[in-house]
Amino acid sequence: ATDKDSVYLDLTIDKRNYYPFAVPFDAKVSDIRYADAELAQAATYGKHFIVKTYDGATRATTPGADNTWAAVSTDETLTTGTGYIITAVPHKDSTHTVIRIPMAFRNGSTPRNTVTVTAYDNSGKADKHNIGWNYIANPYMTAFHAAQLTGMDTLRYAQVPLYDFSDYKAVLLRETTLRPEWGFFVQVGES
Repeated sequence: ATDKDSVYLDLTIDKRNYYPFAVPFDAKVSDIRYADAELAQAATYGKHFIVKTYDGATRATTPGADNTWAAVSTDETLTTGTGYIITAVPHKDSTHTVIRIPMAFRNGSTPRNTVTVTAYDNSGKADKHNIGWNYIANPYMTAFHAAQLTGMDTLRYAQVPLYDFSDYKAVLLRETTLRPEWGFFVQVGES
């Protein structure tokens, strides 16, 4: 959504644990608020909502790690092409919360259209099922077919969230349309 001076992403989050998302333009975590103007000032990061990113390095180097999601600090910037998850506490008796993420946008700006992936611990020492996992995102503001990706020859599959966010589904990248503003997993490295 936009208004006269800014571009923002509004996420409606219900009582499910986490909601996958991505931003088409960079966004400061410290600027994230409830969309409702009356509630915006009362929202405290870490208490009312939190954003996490995936830590593929921990998965590759720490077999059996319980949690490979890392909280993003308030002084960080969410970047285009990276997938995130967010959770929020609904206000009072509400069943959902709307979180507003203002983004760095200037008239004439275009989103970056590159995504960087890392082959975490591709040394052959780690379990091949745990190496190279990245949680990335469609860097465009519209859906696009993954066959249009270039320079990603080692990426064959993606784990994409189901529409109700209850699980992830493995799909062949070359046969998949990637939704905008959603994160998804890819594995880089050994095939």
